[in-house]
Amino acid sequence: MNWHDHVKTRSNLICPAEVDVLCGDATKARTVLGWEPTISFDDMVTEMVEADLRRHCARSLV
Repeated sequence: MNWHDHVKTRSNLICPAEVDVLCGDATKARTVLGWEPTISFDDMVTEMVEADLRRHCARSLV
């Protein structure tokens, strides 16, 4: 079965899979919800890089 025969898409609703710039501001979460981060920015970056490396190494083994 070809999914193109059953699914309609609208180009104006399609978002890119990768975004060039991601920028967030947690001010509203802090002020409205009382939220505080549980991990530092440096630790978060380390976790993200390590996850990417694990994923890359796993693909290399296949």
